[in-house]
Amino acid sequence: THQEIMEDAPTLAESLRKAAPRIASHMNEDHSASLRAFLGHYGGLPDGEYDVWMTDLEARGFVLEYRIRDGTLTAPKHEMVAPFPRPITSASQVRTFAVEMHTTAFKALGVRFRLRHGYYVDAARHASAGISKALRRRLPLPAGSGRLVWAAAAALVGVLAVGMARRLATKPPGLVASNPRWVQNPRHAKG
Repeated sequence: THQEIMEDAPTLAESLRKAAPRIASHMNEDHSASLRAFLGHYGGLPDGEYDVWMTDLEARGFVLEYRIRDGTLTAPKHEMVAPFPRPITSASQVRTFAVEMHTTAFKALGVRFRLRHGYYVDAARHASAGISKALRRRLPLPAGSGRLVWAAAAALVGVLAVGMARRLATKPPGLVASNPRWVQNPRHAKG
């Protein structure tokens, strides 16, 4: 009934209020690239130099504060809400929503944004942590081997990202970017 929903509303608001400082601290310390992607995608701001941090959590979404970097610390601050993908019913959904929003935002912002803001390195770090955790459950690994897996994955992603960036930067005009052999595009071929 409507009365039951209204009674649950303060409980959700209270849960989010209690969780907000911990979640904001975690997002600001460990997921600044996600916050930047939220700003670009959900806030509609072009790729540029911004300082962005999470300040609060509401039933609507993540409350972000940001300012354009202008070489000073006096640039005006602005606020926006990065909306959750659907109505939240429990504070336990925040992590799931954050991961979904992260993926959606980075996909929407394109490869150059992902390269510039460390998306692939971050993905490798998270993947290696999962692999390391899975291996520890199955095999007794020596201490510190998780770092080795992370370092190898990060190095591989870094090499691939640098290669892709160089390739994009050196592509001659008139060539088809999706063709790995850079075959001349017939529309641009000379006569």
